[in-house]
Amino acid sequence: SWIADEGHVIAVTRRNSPNLLSNCDFQVWGSGPAAAPSLWTLSGSGATVARAAGTSALVGLDTYAAAITRVGTDCQLVTSVLSDALRRDLEGEAVIGGIWAHTTAASRGRPRITDGVDTSNSTGYHAGNSALEWQTVSHTVKAAQNTLDFSYRIETGDVVATISNPVLVRGSSIPD
Repeated sequence: SWIADEGHVIAVTRRNSPNLLSNCDFQVWGSGPAAAPSLWTLSGSGATVARAAGTSALVGLDTYAAAITRVGTDCQLVTSVLSDALRRDLEGEAVIGGIWAHTTAASRGRPRITDGVDTSNSTGYHAGNSALEWQTVSHTVKAAQNTLDFSYRIETGDVVATISNPVLVRGSSIPD
């Protein structure tokens, strides 16, 4: 056995899903529906976020989505992988994130992963065609990481982006 005794176990983490993100279904809004969802943070001067409910064509697979509004400066809705042990376990490994997004302006919204050392952006922005679009971003977690953040960013122009079902998993593909 490769685990000879209990001293070889650094941590045990139980997850019901391969998704490394918490509150990824946007079901918990502890500060109310006009503040960031629980375990998520909005940044960017003037930006707003609100809970959005609607049809599956707007919110993907879940009941709620987050509507992020850029007002004047670039903004993002960001969450972190909370477990230090899990982040250490991911050092040197590939992760991939994905998110459903809807916006009306092209070249404004995209997902991002950062580990405090290096940042990876999606290779493409949302098409801005008022359609729900699946966007992905890949990243290799650096050994000197001090965080592991997944975010959806709105850049270079004011627009509302509605996002849902964010996923961050170990590896180079997102399982169905």
